[in-house]
Amino acid sequence: MNTTTLRQHLADSRAAVGWLRSLGVADTKRAHGNLLAMANAGVTLDLLAVVCDQLAEHLPGCADPDMAMNNLERFVAAGRNPLAIGTLLERDP
Repeated sequence: MNTTTLRQHLADSRAAVGWLRSLGVADTKRAHGNLLAMANAGVTLDLLAVVCDQLAEHLPGCADPDMAMNNLERFVAAGRNPLAIGTLLERDP
């Protein structure tokens, strides 16, 4: 996902609904909130865009994509340095 598309998805939850549903997410409002929380925690948009690409690759095969999104957001929020977590996810997909 490019940063322009990510900005649109973050700014308007309605813009993100189709993409989130394609990942198998049922609660798109909550998933949008997860993305916002990660961005607000300090994960830069370029790193969050990489994470979104990884989510697009892996979430459709998850048993519970909603839970995966929630847990990822909690993991980022619990980290001492969310930027470092984003960098780690970029480096080691």
